[in-house]
Amino acid sequence: MDYRIDDNLKETEIKKEKIGWLCTYTPEEIIIAAGYHPLRITGKLKAFKSEGYFPINFCPFIKASMEDLLASALKLKGVIFTNSCDGMRRFYDSCRAYLPGLPAFMLDVPRNKNIISIEHFTASLKEMIIFLEELSGKKICSHELENAVGICNEKRMLLKKLSNHFRNNQGSIGVKNYYKILEKSMTDEPEAFIKYIKERIKELRSHLNSASAGPAIMVIGNFINEERLWDIFDEIDCIIASEDMCNSSRYFENIKLSAGAEEVLDAALGTAKESPMT
Repeated sequence: MDYRIDDNLKETEIKKEKIGWLCTYTPEEIIIAAGYHPLRITGKLKAFKSEGYFPINFCPFIKASMEDLLASALKLKGVIFTNSCDGMRRFYDSCRAYLPGLPAFMLDVPRNKNIISIEHFTASLKEMIIFLEELSGKKICSHELENAVGICNEKRMLLKKLSNHFRNNQGSIGVKNYYKILEKSMTDEPEAFIKYIKERIKELRSHLNSASAGPAIMVIGNFINEERLWDIFDEIDCIIASEDMCNSSRYFENIKLSAGAEEVLDAALGTAKESPMT
């Protein structure tokens, strides 16, 4: 009988105050350096109240995420939005209008790669740093940011190892388990998840299953956490040949920050240190 990793994924207790985030391009490093836990808003709750805040044909993920915020179950200190689509911009507007007690920040991520874009993104990161510093009441130092970068890079590296194993030996993990683990990586306390995934990777290395003979499937979407869909994929023994989702390899494909990215963070941090608190 083929081996499959245990799918009993227990949530770890989060003791730090939480900052919610909604887009893969959110720099968790800065949130961690500010002393907060970066919590991915997954939109688990079925939309009821949020239906009254958006048009009937609006993005279902945004409605589900708004439902999470309206329920206040996440107990967030603040939320980081990203200027990734028009729906997310309207979500930000709605949060500011209808949840005034929940601090919200919009991070503007440029579409182009040139000097002007880098300067613009540096300025946006500076504003995010100030936003978090004002929430926490303390400055973010370069040492804390360096430690946070190291934590996030290690997590990305381990997720890439898990992903490579999934590509080569999908049956030993299972489609449902794989995406549940990826979701766990975005919601769990980072150090606890790193310890967990190291154990799972070590366990997986000792098991090689027979190759799947099912159909090859491409999966595209935003944050897909529909377990019934993953169950179907496991039942038909399909192969995830390609994926492009917010909770897939896009989250960890950049293993390390490039020198250019480090310069942007350093510039943003340096500028923010010179800015007065308001």
